[in-house]
Amino acid sequence: MSDKTIIQQIAFSDSIPERLSKLGVKRSEARSGSSPSFNSIGRDLPFAAAQGNDSFEEDELKLTGTPASLSAIFKAVGGEPSQSSKVVSTYYDTSDKRLWRRGFSLRIRRKGERYELTLKQQGDDSLRRGEWTTVMHAPVPDIGRLPPQAPRGEIGTILPEELQPRFTTEIDRTQRHLDLPGASVEVSLDVGRIVSDEREAPLVELEFELLDGHLAVMLKHVKSVLGRRRFVVGTRSKADRGMELVDNAPPAPVKAIKPPLSGADTIETAVTKIVAITAKRIIGNVAAAVDGRDPEGVHQLRIGLRRLRSAFGLFNGALSRRAAILGDNAKRACTALGDVRDLDVFLLETIAPVIESRFDGPGPARLASIAEERRQEAYEGTRQLASERWFNSFLLDLLIAGEGGGNGLVIRDRNKLLLPSAVEALRKRHKKVLKVGRGFAGLSSSERHEVRIALKKLRYACDYFQPLFKKSVARPYLKRLASLQLDLGRLNDATVAETLADQLAAGDTDAMIGAALVKGWYRHRLQSVEPHMLDAWRRFTEARPFWRT
Repeated sequence: MSDKTIIQQIAFSDSIPERLSKLGVKRSEARSGSSPSFNSIGRDLPFAAAQGNDSFEEDELKLTGTPASLSAIFKAVGGEPSQSSKVVSTYYDTSDKRLWRRGFSLRIRRKGERYELTLKQQGDDSLRRGEWTTVMHAPVPDIGRLPPQAPRGEIGTILPEELQPRFTTEIDRTQRHLDLPGASVEVSLDVGRIVSDEREAPLVELEFELLDGHLAVMLKHVKSVLGRRRFVVGTRSKADRGMELVDNAPPAPVKAIKPPLSGADTIETAVTKIVAITAKRIIGNVAAAVDGRDPEGVHQLRIGLRRLRSAFGLFNGALSRRAAILGDNAKRACTALGDVRDLDVFLLETIAPVIESRFDGPGPARLASIAEERRQEAYEGTRQLASERWFNSFLLDLLIAGEGGGNGLVIRDRNKLLLPSAVEALRKRHKKVLKVGRGFAGLSSSERHEVRIALKKLRYACDYFQPLFKKSVARPYLKRLASLQLDLGRLNDATVAETLADQLAAGDTDAMIGAALVKGWYRHRLQSVEPHMLDAWRRFTEARPFWRT
């Protein structure tokens, strides 16, 4: 059969394995470029046809740690004998980082006598990225040479002369292939560095890339071989780390993404989607939390953990012991991060306006100095948490559950449609807020704290289930809920500020003066907030719940 005949049989709507099968090539061979048939077709066939054979959705898991610990894991995974190579990749972007700002990275990597031009896109899933590759005879960063399936509309017009080298990765890579029952996996141990102008950073990671089969199978195998070794589960790509080095910036925090729920979802599919999207937020914020330069990292990590627990509460009667264990571990991690978050808020939001008001005396500055010392100690605890075996085992369990592999989270009403359960859950949480908030104007701070907790759980439920209803109908209710939650948050901040100020100032005269100023400041602030809070409560109680429509 001629090359032309082969290409005519390939439909670009075919799946990747189907396309490669028609070419007589294993997917793993196509990824590495080791197949003679793939190489010869890539050279001899028309350019557009050759491009169409390497457009993938990439599924990969990364572990970071010491070279020794990752080498031990690499040996333990089994598989075919390993192969070593030197891999040098140069990443390109425009001077204003248009590619990166739109969620893409572009690299050129040398492969023997040829070069691979690869475009990658960060997807909505923490482990899944789009990838489009073409083979060239010269290292030209030309987006026009990418396969036809590449998302040019999302990229926009970028000329080759606009693309500049931004950073380079220089890696000693050791690889092996792993065939599992239900999955084909490429395992790569990468040790090297990232270089950008005058800056460089070490790079040590173990990457598991799914070539064929089920992601959950790969994840379960990875967990089974980790044993008692120390590692950190991560999702940051080399492009992420390289751009951080270019900008000398901390890892970017990951904010919430609403799960794509619909009226067709059952309780089981809804739980799987929620766990998957929440796992992305939790794991995606570990690096930012550990880095510590952006307090939003710890904040978003804690929100992700709380949202997971809140979601399990929505389906409590239908869930298994496995879900309860995930919830318990989320609570354990959230508690471990509590001190560092309180200290971040204290330094950035609580004491800052007091210092800016320029009160006489060293009190506020002394209190801030003590708080910063404690904050640094608390961040050491955060770094310790990120390397704990139980925490990373919990993250892997989350990823496995989010893939739905042997789900086991839902044991009752698996096939029950989501909408009736969502309406009932929203009704109960709304009713709970009204109950604990009865006589709101006369409630103490501790009683209003209970209202805040109930309101937060209601807000999480609304965030999850709002896609089941029309936005225009839900918007008025959600707006009033958010306004009340903001005022109650200020009340909580003031309560935490008073307690924390006293703890930090204990035994230090100057700091005690600073603590007194902080408490006076926030008591005055609460008096000004009180009328708005009472009005926000009234408006919320009068709002029509959107799920009753």
